[in-house]
Amino acid sequence: MTDRAGPSWITPRAVRVSILLAACAGLAGLGVAAADDGMSYFRTPSELVGTTQRGDAVRLGGMVQPGSMVETVEESTVILTDGASDVTVSYPGRLPDVVREGEGAVVDGTMGADGVIMADDIVLRHSNEYRAPGEVAP
Repeated sequence: MTDRAGPSWITPRAVRVSILLAACAGLAGLGVAAADDGMSYFRTPSELVGTTQRGDAVRLGGMVQPGSMVETVEESTVILTDGASDVTVSYPGRLPDVVREGEGAVVDGTMGADGVIMADDIVLRHSNEYRAPGEVAP
């Protein structure tokens, strides 16, 4: 007669523990992948100046300098600053309504030969603090 139970170390408890460990590893992998999708890193104007070359893909974040927004139907320009350095951004067409002077913005684009970023996308950058409408920052 042959023993069909298999090796002695394969017990029902060992099978359950193995399945539990595999499920935990799978969930951890999904968590890491989901967290990575939500991350969006950008460089400040000071970090960008002198470190990029023509044609480099750029993600830049900074404050829209008051008085710097120039909009036309064909092209708009804006200057992003971090207080130490300024970078000019060119955007095809009108800027999105959420982009305002004195507010933060993040730009995805390409560095031009003249140091101007040719933006493909501009989005609002905001703090992670919620304030009710009309509430003044401390």
